[in-house]
Amino acid sequence: FMFTILGRSSPIDTDLGSFITSGVMPYLAFRFQVNALLRVKSTYRHVVLLPALEYRTVYFAIAMLEFCNALMIYMVLIFGNYLLTGEFEIHNLMQWFIGFSLASLAGASAGYAVSANMRRADAASRLMSVVLRPLFYITPIFYVAAELPNDLIWIIFWNPLLHAIEFLREG
Repeated sequence: FMFTILGRSSPIDTDLGSFITSGVMPYLAFRFQVNALLRVKSTYRHVVLLPALEYRTVYFAIAMLEFCNALMIYMVLIFGNYLLTGEFEIHNLMQWFIGFSLASLAGASAGYAVSANMRRADAASRLMSVVLRPLFYITPIFYVAAELPNDLIWIIFWNPLLHAIEFLREG
């Protein structure tokens, strides 16, 4: 909505809905993974009492569930955009899927690393909320890396979401 009001168009050769969705959904997949895996120790501590389950199994199951949820949401948005514009903007399905998977995997890795190494789940969630807030602004959700001046590229180049989103957008 704000892009339209400001008269901004997509910086790549696609419609505005596809451009924004291709930035927002990988970021949200990352964020969903982090938040879900930070809650595993406090939420699923009773499940691990079953003899055949370990925390690693629960972490993996939650990560897969969040991946599938985010993928389904993305597919609904792509279909909705197709109904509005008549354009299906995924030209390389495998590259799109790998880019989305990389963003989700980065979130699962970050969530698992922080959750598994923190004694208190509430401290871990507070720590990650402090880290994730600026990550929203330095992740190319509403812009592409090519739009940035070369002096600023080094600030966001370490961000794994930059690479995942740029790879997804190429697809």
